[in-house]
Amino acid sequence: MLRVQQVTGLTDDLAADEPMRARSRQGHLDALWYEIHGALADDPELTLPGLVTWLAAEEEFGDGLARSAPEAQDAVVISTVHGAKGLEWPLVVLPDLDAGVFPSTMAPDNFVTRAAVLPPAVRGDADSVAQPRSGSRDDLVEYKQELAAESRGAEDRLGYVAVTRARDRLLVSWHRWRPPAVRPRVPGDYALAVIDRMTGWGMDAIEPPTDDEMPPDDGPAAGTPWPEPADPDRTERLAELVSRIEEGRRAPHPGPRLQLGCPTIPPRRRWSPTGAGTPRPCWPQPAPTALSAPGSRCRWA
Repeated sequence: MLRVQQVTGLTDDLAADEPMRARSRQGHLDALWYEIHGALADDPELTLPGLVTWLAAEEEFGDGLARSAPEAQDAVVISTVHGAKGLEWPLVVLPDLDAGVFPSTMAPDNFVTRAAVLPPAVRGDADSVAQPRSGSRDDLVEYKQELAAESRGAEDRLGYVAVTRARDRLLVSWHRWRPPAVRPRVPGDYALAVIDRMTGWGMDAIEPPTDDEMPPDDGPAAGTPWPEPADPDRTERLAELVSRIEEGRRAPHPGPRLQLGCPTIPPRRRWSPTGAGTPRPCWPQPAPTALSAPGSRCRWA
């Protein structure tokens, strides 16, 4: 982890950052280092490729690695719902609550149609998950319906966790258009539930436009890159350096690499700018190059 910080320049970037922000960023790195230590404790022979595989598996199947708590009172925390369990904030923003996103309508994992899915009969929680009664068509259809109900129940529990993380204010949003969609999107069940509760409390929910025409494409959306680098000049210099290195790698090879030297130098002699001393053997022998100007003065020692 320390080597990664040094090679990527993250150590210097943290040192140049504003002190409070640098401490917060370092806290996240320390939390990641703690998780890696735990993985190494479970498997002392864990290699770097194995560590990368473990991180990829954690990102895809895990509940999210632990995060460092922000120190600043006005800090913005970006978290998954899983990672927010047990935490609370004065203001919570829940985006993308449109139909099909949250709650998700993706088909649940089914070992009957996907060989990579572990059969429920060999799982440790086999007694609490749905299982097909037989291989008949009717039983497999019923098993698929039970999986969908389990998946929706898990989404409902996540939805409850999400909306209860707010102490004072909860902001729920969903979008009507998303490129390259050609049809407008509609609010999901959770957004509709929030709207219904707000209406019951006498509060007004902001209604989206009702037109079904796709808004005009005004080109790429403008925005501000985030997070901003602590040293923009250094970031620009590094990007230029990487670009020049890539250009050098793509350039055609000029032929045998030439060594610096003087074309009039006799073989196996050492060059001296003063001309003092006696001839001595020189190894390796300098090779002539086109870098030596005609008529240059070379003396030998």
